[in-house]
Amino acid sequence: MNSIKKVPAFRIFCFCWLFLSILPIFSQTVDTFPELDEAVFNELVSTGSVSKVYYKQDNIQLTLCPDTELGSQLINSWVSEDKPVYVSESLFYIKKPEGSTGNDIDLISGILRSISSMEGIKYYSNSAGGIKTLYLQSYTVDNPYDKNRIPDQTDGSADNRTIYAFQEDNSFGVNTYQIDYRQLDNEISMVMKNEDPVKFAFITAVKKNNLVMSLQIIDKGSYLITYILAQMKFPALSIFESKMNNSLNARITALQNWFEESYFAAKITQEEIKE
Repeated sequence: MNSIKKVPAFRIFCFCWLFLSILPIFSQTVDTFPELDEAVFNELVSTGSVSKVYYKQDNIQLTLCPDTELGSQLINSWVSEDKPVYVSESLFYIKKPEGSTGNDIDLISGILRSISSMEGIKYYSNSAGGIKTLYLQSYTVDNPYDKNRIPDQTDGSADNRTIYAFQEDNSFGVNTYQIDYRQLDNEISMVMKNEDPVKFAFITAVKKNNLVMSLQIIDKGSYLITYILAQMKFPALSIFESKMNNSLNARITALQNWFEESYFAAKITQEEIKE
């Protein structure tokens, strides 16, 4: 007769502990991440980013925007009577440093208002075939008329605050931007609109308020989700199309890289202060 071999109690305990420890990984469903569609979130986590571009399309439905209070506001960030020709939405997944699970919205709030830190950020230029500097100058100004340089306004909450930024960039030249902020407990947003027209030679390529860059960041404890919405209206002419599309794509990547680098640098500084 074959005897039944008994499994030691310790092995049973180890198996149960392992099973219970990994169970949450398999039980994470869309209900755990209600801000995003389940398929979108799964792709985002596996690839690090998801993006969509709409060019010369009517009745655009933004499908990547997180379903949050500030996300719903970003959908309505376009205020111009003209309809945008180019619309791009991008999601990025940022894993926080090991052991960092607290709320970093106040830290992020200061980063997003550090306009001067954008100066010198790089981007890849398709036309030049190499790395170039996007913002040659970038700083906060008192208003869009006098444009006197003032210190970055990083104190306190960013909620319902408006600041103005002067920027000279390699693609669109010199411009002043109005930046509107919202800040809640676990999310923050900024919406940048051009105050001055963008011109190439003597041709007005982009009128006032026809270049809108929106950025939203959601803090989920152990990771961040970044959503960038770029919208622009320009004449749908061949002389503009390639330059504008490439410039906006490069701008989105540069904006995300700037935030990530600034965030991780701020986290390192934060830990050094604690020590």
